[in-house]
Amino acid sequence: PADEQVEILLGYSPYFKKRGLLNALIRFETFFTAVNYLSFALKGMPYMGVGRNMAYKKSLFFKSKGFAAHMHIPSGDDDLFVNANANATNTTIQIHRDTHVWSEPKTSFLTYLRQKKRHIGAGNFYKAKHKFVLSFQIIIQFAFYALAITLACFPNTHFIAVGVFLFSLLVRCFVYPKLLKRLNYGELRWWFPILDIILMVFLVFNAILSIFVKKVQWK
Repeated sequence: PADEQVEILLGYSPYFKKRGLLNALIRFETFFTAVNYLSFALKGMPYMGVGRNMAYKKSLFFKSKGFAAHMHIPSGDDDLFVNANANATNTTIQIHRDTHVWSEPKTSFLTYLRQKKRHIGAGNFYKAKHKFVLSFQIIIQFAFYALAITLACFPNTHFIAVGVFLFSLLVRCFVYPKLLKRLNYGELRWWFPILDIILMVFLVFNAILSIFVKKVQWK
């Protein structure tokens, strides 16, 4: 039976709602990340999981020697365990509301930045194909906004920039609200166009910062 082949179960772990822009950004980034890794898992290419809500068989854990291969890394051992052992046949997801594991979010930008730096550090140890796909995805997002801004700077092409952006927004208006509601972030549906831009800027900033600041602190 198919269920007997399942060795890894990936769940979803949202953050509690608090006041402020930082909390909205944290929750939107969590939503974006969840849609990504859950969708890839459904398509047969699981690459990560959130340690707060995931499960794996004890037999798989011992067969792969647990976290031994990642003991030298400050964080991300559960994430990398999934990356190393998950595949199209042994991994499934569960996103029913009753299975969501709620967590307290960071309350300062500095602590959130440290957390994301650790995640980037763990991502450096992903399989090559996963790093390529995820990097390509970020590059496409960045290129979209960079192109839109460039076109908007010239009088003869600014209408093209507006048209491209509005078309992109229209497409996402049909997709994002349903997904946000499904993942317990329904109120963010009114803010996702702004949060998407802020998240893109933050991801680029964090990636650049990670190049120059190599030391990762656990806090």
